[in-house]
Amino acid sequence: MKQLIVIGALAAMIVSGSMLHATTGIAQTVAGTQGSASSGTSGGVMHHRLGRLADVLGLTTAQRDQIRAIWKAEAGNIVPLRQELAQNRRQLVGLLQNGTFDEQAVRAIAQKQASTRTDLIVAQARLVSEISAVLTPEQRVQAKKLYAFLRPERPWRRL
Repeated sequence: MKQLIVIGALAAMIVSGSMLHATTGIAQTVAGTQGSASSGTSGGVMHHRLGRLADVLGLTTAQRDQIRAIWKAEAGNIVPLRQELAQNRRQLVGLLQNGTFDEQAVRAIAQKQASTRTDLIVAQARLVSEISAVLTPEQRVQAKKLYAFLRPERPWRRL
């Protein structure tokens, strides 16, 4: 049970917040590009969040490097899933604004969303599990406390 709470804490710290900004920042960081004025993000979002996590948990340089590598590897899975969810939402909005109700089309999009969300939850859980393995037991306890402090109002978001 404690491990699930730690995993949830890490998930919240890593993949919560403004997901659009974080995902864009991770993608830009992985791609080696900089944010633009139109994107509203900087390429260093991942590094900023990792820096805050590292400061709070007292991560060593080796732990930071390991987590950064894990994050970059998993971003290749998570970013496309988030983009797919956004595209599906846009399709659904388009259907709803069309003025006619097409139940079959709405169900098809809902099924795609369910499948994509499942894949995203698995990818996020894998990310958290891999990062958790890098932490010491003391850091896991601190992460649990931090998560409880940051996310008390949204318990349904916990993994």
